[in-house]
Amino acid sequence: MRAVKAILSISVLFLAVAVFAGDKEVSNELPDEIKNLTEDQVLYPYYSRITFYPERALSEGIYAEVWVKFKIIWRRPDSATVAYCSKSGYEFENAALIAVREAKYRLTRDGNSLRNQWLFTKV
Repeated sequence: MRAVKAILSISVLFLAVAVFAGDKEVSNELPDEIKNLTEDQVLYPYYSRITFYPERALSEGIYAEVWVKFKIIWRRPDSATVAYCSKSGYEFENAALIAVREAKYRLTRDGNSLRNQWLFTKV
C-alpha cells in the first residue's frame, strides 16, 4: 500500500511539473522581432480574402493571431514565412501563408520602394 501511495505521489509531482513546464513553453507574448517593428515595416494588403480556414479551428470556434514575414515582388509576396502564431496545432500557419500569398500589396509608400525589404503583416 505504501508503494502505491509513493508511486501516485511521484506521478502527481511529475504531472504538476509537466503542466508548469508546458505553460512556460506556450506563450501568447509577441516576440521581440514583432514588438519592435516600425510603421514602415508593417504592410496591409489593399486586396485580400481568406480562402482557407482550418476546419478543426472553425468547428471549435478558435481563432489566432498570425504574423507573416515576407518580401514584395510585383504586388505579390515572395519568401513568406510565419514569424509568430498565437495558437499552434490548428494549421493557422498554413492558412495565413495562403492568405498572404493571395493578397495584393502596393509597391510604394510615400515614394519609397518596398522591394527587397522584409515586411510584416498580421492575418
